[in-house]
Amino acid sequence: MTQAKWKHVTGLSTSVIVLLGTAEVVMMISPFAGFFYSAFRPALNFIAEHRATAWLDGFFLNHALITTSPILEGQRLVGKYIFAIGMWGFLVGFLQIYGAKVLRRPGVMRWGLYWFVRHPQYLCLIVAGWGLLTIWPRFLLLGLYVTMIFLYVLLARLEESRLEEKYPEDYQAFRKWKGGLLPGSPGEKLYSLTFGRISSRPLGFILCYLFCLSVAFGAAFGVRGYLKASTSWSVLPEQKTVALSVWPRPVFDIKSIMSRVLAVPEVQLRMDADGGPHFVAHILPDDYGMVGMYAVMPGKDSKRTFGEELQRMWRLAGHFLIPRPPGPTGFALMGRPIDSLKVVISNCRKAYNPFMTLEECLDPGVKLQPVIIVKLHATGEDEPTWQVPLRRNRWGDIAMPIF
Repeated sequence: MTQAKWKHVTGLSTSVIVLLGTAEVVMMISPFAGFFYSAFRPALNFIAEHRATAWLDGFFLNHALITTSPILEGQRLVGKYIFAIGMWGFLVGFLQIYGAKVLRRPGVMRWGLYWFVRHPQYLCLIVAGWGLLTIWPRFLLLGLYVTMIFLYVLLARLEESRLEEKYPEDYQAFRKWKGGLLPGSPGEKLYSLTFGRISSRPLGFILCYLFCLSVAFGAAFGVRGYLKASTSWSVLPEQKTVALSVWPRPVFDIKSIMSRVLAVPEVQLRMDADGGPHFVAHILPDDYGMVGMYAVMPGKDSKRTFGEELQRMWRLAGHFLIPRPPGPTGFALMGRPIDSLKVVISNCRKAYNPFMTLEECLDPGVKLQPVIIVKLHATGEDEPTWQVPLRRNRWGDIAMPIF
C-alpha cells in the first residue's frame, strides 16, 4: 500500500474513532439522541450482554453526584475548561493552515501554534478529548480516546514523511528544533527506549498501544475504586437496596431517609411487584437537573419541541465552549443541598448475570430500570408522596452513571 493510501486509511479510521468517541456526548444533549441510540442499540446490547465487555458500558469518574474528594471534584471543575481550550486551539491551528493556503504561502509552518510543537492541531484534539472524557467518563470512551491518540501519532508520522520528501532540509531542521506533540518529544524518547527497540516497527507500535490501553483501563478501575470510597452510600440488606446520596450525607442520615421512603406502603408494593432481586435508590435534591438519567414521568420526555431542544443544545454547547465558573450554590445540574428530596428507586441488573449479589449493584455496566419515585422532606416535616415513572430513562434502556 502506498504512503498516500496509508494516510487516507489512517485519516479515515481516526475520523471514525473521533466521531464515535464524541457522538454519544454530543447526541446526549441533542434532539437526535433517540435516533443515535436506536442505530447503536444492537452494538450497545452486545456489549452489555457479555461478561468480558459489559464493564465498558460503565463509568469510572463522578458524573451524577458530588463526592467528598477535592481531587475528583477538581477534575469535574477543570474538565470543561480543558475541552474548551482544546477546541479553540484546534480552530486556531485550522485557521493558520488554511489561511496559509489561501494566501499561498508555501513551506513549513513555523509561526503561531507551530512555534511550540510540530502538530498542534492533533495536540489540541487530544486535549479536547481529555476534557470530553471528564465530562462523560465511560470506559468505552476511554478506550476510544487511547485509540485516537495512537492514530494521531500514526497520522503525524505519515505527514512528516511526506513533508520531508517535499521540503527535505527545511523540515528536517524543523523536526530537530521542535517536538512532535509535546515540547522535547518525551513520548518519542520513551518509546525509542522501550517498544522502539523491537525490530519489527508495526509489532512494536501495536504492543505499545495494547500496553497503554491496559494501563489506562487499570488506572480507570483504580480511580473508580477511589470514587466509590468517596461517595455517600449505604447498603440496606434487609430491603435488598443500595442507597446513594447525590450530595454528601452521613450514613445514618441516608438510612433515616430510606427508612421513611421504604415505610410507604406503595413503595413496597411496587418493589415486590417488580420482582427485581436488588434495587438502587438515588437520593436527589428536588431541583436536580439530570433526573432524566434515572427516570422520566409519562409525557415529560415529549414536552420540548424540536426548536426548544435545539435551543437547549445551543446553550449547553456554549456552556462547554465558553465555560463559566459555577455559582455560589455549586453545580447547577447537581441541584442544591436542600431538604426537599426525591428518591428514585430502580431495579439493578446485569444482562449476563441474573444471579448477581446486592454488592454488585455498584459494579460498572449495571443497568437501572426505574420502579417508583418518592418525594419527601429530609427533616420529616411532611408525608412522603410517590409517583410511578416510565420503565426506562430518558434515552431508553441504556446504561447510565450510578455515581
